[in-house]
Amino acid sequence: MRKILLPSLTLSVFLFESFYVLFFSKFYEWILVPRFLFCVLFFIVLFYSRSQGFIYAVVFGLIYDVVHTEVLGVYLTLFPLLCYLMDRLMKIFHHHLIIIIFVTLLGMTGLEFFVYELNVLLQVTDMNMESFVQQRLLPTIYMNGVFLFLFSFPLKKFLLYLQARILDE
Repeated sequence: MRKILLPSLTLSVFLFESFYVLFFSKFYEWILVPRFLFCVLFFIVLFYSRSQGFIYAVVFGLIYDVVHTEVLGVYLTLFPLLCYLMDRLMKIFHHHLIIIIFVTLLGMTGLEFFVYELNVLLQVTDMNMESFVQQRLLPTIYMNGVFLFLFSFPLKKFLLYLQARILDE
């Protein structure tokens, strides 16, 4: 039973992101991109298992590419790469929750910029940098920051609980 909790959590967060976009994106003048799955993947790397976190990042990056993008490999590459870089960055800092939230938002900023630049390169978007920052980046960072402040502590506790249960077996 405990072995399906983590895949169920990540799949639920992935589906919640899709429902969020479907139901709430039309009520705002900004482009709000939920990156809840990215946050959960980074927390898995930090608090559960680094190796399994990277496996989840690859698998859900591929699923994200198949479901949400036309170009395969963008999120397949970015999710594990950014989780790795943020994990390396966390080796310098103390694992305080506020710092983890800040590093997660920093990684999310990198993700958004890379996806934006790739879209500009492939001529999928004609949005200029100023519009991108004002209409997409800042609202996305703010919304995901609120998500992190609300759910980071329970998510950390849940992952530490799962890790302790796995070690007890």
